[in-house]
Parts: sequence; C-alpha cells; structure tokens
Amino acid sequence: MELKDILRNREAGAAALLKRALGWLRANPDALAGGRRAGTLRTLREGRPAMAGFASLARRLEEILGRQPQAPVPEVLERLASEIDATEFLLAEQCRELLQSRAPVRIVTLSRSSSVLMGLRQGRDSLAGVNVLESHPGGEGRGLAKEVATFVRRTQLYRDERIADAVDGADLGLVGADRVFANGDVLNKVLSRSLAEECRRENKPFYVLCSSWKFSRQQGEEWRLEADDAGMFEVVPATLISGVLTETGMRTSGD
Repeated sequence: MELKDILRNREAGAAALLKRALGWLRANPDALAGGRRAGTLRTLREGRPAMAGFASLARRLEEILGRQPQAPVPEVLERLASEIDATEFLLAEQCRELLQSRAPVRIVTLSRSSSVLMGLRQGRDSLAGVNVLESHPGGEGRGLAKEVATFVRRTQLYRDERIADAVDGADLGLVGADRVFANGDVLNKVLSRSLAEECRRENKPFYVLCSSWKFSRQQGEEWRLEADDAGMFEVVPATLISGVLTETGMRTSGD
C-alpha cells in the first residue's frame, strides 16, 4: 500500500488515518530522503485536503528536517509518533473530565472518530448511554456503535432520519473533526451540521473533540471541497458549536 492509498481511505477517521500515514513513513523512511522528500511532503499536503492533520504532519517534518538536516529520519518519525500518542492520551483525558462534570450523561454522536471512541472509553464510568447515528453515506456509525457497545451497555444505533429522536434521548452532542478553521468553524462528516442544529433546537450543548493537529489557518467560509469529498463532508458554523475540546482544554468561538 502506498501513502496516497492511505490518504484516500473513506472508512477510517482523520486521527486514525494520520497514525497510519505516520506508520507508513516509519516503514518507508527513504520516502523522506534526498529528492523523494519534496514529493512525499507534497502528497501529505495535497493528497487529502479535507483532513488538516496530514498538512500539519508535513509542516512538522519540514520544520524539524529543515532545522536538523542531519537528523536520522527514523528518529524524527519516532519522536512525532510519540508526540501524537501523547496528544491522543491528553485529548481522551479532557473528554473524560468533560463527561465526569456532567455525569451521569448520555451523548449523541455520529461517524467513526477514533478520538471520540478513545474519549468515550476513557470516560465510560460517567456515561449513562450513547446514541449513535448510522452516518450515511458510508454508515460508519454502525462500526462505532458496535465498538462502544463493548464498554457502554446502553448504546443505541439510530437511522439518520431519526436524528431528532437521537438528540431527544441525549444530554449533549459530541463529534470529532477533520479540520478546525481559524474562525472556529469545523469540517466533519455530513449530518454533523444537522446534529448541531438539532442540539441547538433542543437547547443541548454540542461539542467537537479534536487535537490541535487538525487546526487550520483558513476560514470556514473560504473552504471548497474537492470533488472526491463532496457529499462526504460539510462545514459546521462556529455559532452552532458550544466548544472545541482539544488536548489543552476547551476552546470557544470567542477564544
């Protein structure tokens, strides 16, 4: 499997694909050597524009290898892998604290975010239940519901058209993200905006859980999806988001 094949995956979430991309680089360090480096970094930056984590990885590699041109590439990749693992752990801890502050809490979510899955697992003792939307196209929510059901007994899968019922039976919305824009807007799987709007109608908070690796300098209103991602992602305005929970804490639209 080539790096571009990992980036084209339409089933796994952004955080999981970022780790797979880094795993591929660790197995193929020559891809960052000599004349191949520029092409590899370009693939990371341009291969899946919707997912900001790949561009962040390219930027970090460029920074480190630019400052330390003689640094052994395997060691640099090992350092970045450790950094991502530490970020994931801190993010899950932040989610645990959020859930604990509202325990017992039932959440509603969608798609198959590995960040959300880790956060729910870490905060499982505070969960009264989890409502998961099937999340078409793709139906990744079914996989998430199956995994969550192994540690949360009251896990319920809802058809997408029953979004109002899923929100009605929950206390708050929680989703992952593929990109967080500079103005606080968020790019995520389609149906995310509808979920945020339904939470707003029901006067229930709607949170986004993602690491700073997914933050972008672009503005949400400037974003244009590529043809391959059209119908898969959508922008959720910052005005519908109660807060973006990162590894360092909660960020709101005023931050």
